[in-house]
Amino acid sequence: AQSVWGMGTFMSEDKDASGEQFSGSTSPELSPDQRDMDDDSVHSCGQNARFIVDLVRYNHGSLGFWHVPLPGTPALMIMQEIPHSALSRWNAECKSRGDSDSVVHPGDLIVEVEGADDQLTMRRHLRERDAVSLTIERWATHWQAKLQRDSVEQPFGIEVEVELRADGSKRLIVFGITDGPAKAWNGVASSAKQYHAIIVPGAEVLSVSGHTDILAMQDCLDNALKVDLVLRRLPSPIPGTAPYH
Repeated sequence: AQSVWGMGTFMSEDKDASGEQFSGSTSPELSPDQRDMDDDSVHSCGQNARFIVDLVRYNHGSLGFWHVPLPGTPALMIMQEIPHSALSRWNAECKSRGDSDSVVHPGDLIVEVEGADDQLTMRRHLRERDAVSLTIERWATHWQAKLQRDSVEQPFGIEVEVELRADGSKRLIVFGITDGPAKAWNGVASSAKQYHAIIVPGAEVLSVSGHTDILAMQDCLDNALKVDLVLRRLPSPIPGTAPYH
């Protein structure tokens, strides 16, 4: 069964023993210095999906995908499906029974392999096991983050740069996370396994506290004590990272 969640609350299509649908909060316990980050702070604009994929490798063949670590998160990003493989068979079976939501696409994220959720163990299971159960997440393209600092002398810890595009337009891109509220935000999201809410390098900053002009966004990041960020995941491959088979 596929699950969807957002707005700080996990909503599952699975049912409990009584046959009723259930939901549960995945918002983490917050430390005092994060006291103004309420339950709705960690959420995505739109829906995220989570589902299980069971793959069996035949005759020591390929599980069927190239993947790379997603910087700033424990997740592995699927980059490409390999034909005539365990994954291609899974996708074909899902399509044949009309279960398009469970078809695995490039950009989907592996967050657990056989219950393990750290990259080294997940990659070892992918290399060594002939049968694996993957927990896949598909994240909304846009998400929000709320950051607060005690003074303007304290950096938010989110490093941005202006990128000039081929068409002459500009956009604001996150290129690093350093000590400060942004790193603390990411720690809270990671502890709650809300990996979709982590501020990752390579994301585009669409607005800061309602401002969409680049100079106004930079001014907020320099001078405001609180900022509400809207970010967008960019579809381009992760630069400088060789995919794993």
